[in-house]
Amino acid sequence: MAENSKPSYDDQQEIEELISSLPKGKGWHSSGLTLYQNFWCHSKFLPGVISFQRHFLARDSDFNPTEANANHPLLSSNPHALVRTLELGQSAGHAPDLSGFADPRLFGTHVPYDSLPYSIRRSRCKVIYICRNPLDVVVSLWHFVAQVDAGDRAGG
Repeated sequence: MAENSKPSYDDQQEIEELISSLPKGKGWHSSGLTLYQNFWCHSKFLPGVISFQRHFLARDSDFNPTEANANHPLLSSNPHALVRTLELGQSAGHAPDLSGFADPRLFGTHVPYDSLPYSIRRSRCKVIYICRNPLDVVVSLWHFVAQVDAGDRAGG
């Protein structure tokens, strides 16, 4: 399916059925997590991850670091305001139209490499992997899980 077409109701149903068949985390520390492609993903983000895999089409020109210059907005702005996080903008029933983005395109994701859409892995687009300090990851995870658990208890 092209990146600018909308997923069908059948696609949404298929994604929901797939998610319901996957292993779920048990215990306070893994509440709301689903095992997908050997990666524990929070269940509320998983439809977006799967939709991203199915509908995103990479371009060879998606990132060209040689075109960066001293006036580039990434050097003076918060990257989260400038770089689209792909799986957060998608759901089982909605795939945003990314075809209008000018080349070179730059996107962010938290999806592990093995779970990226096939079009990315087979294209010549550039992939930059950033790995954080493991202790920082554990501390961040603890805060994230506490925040998600608090939201779940509050009905959010």
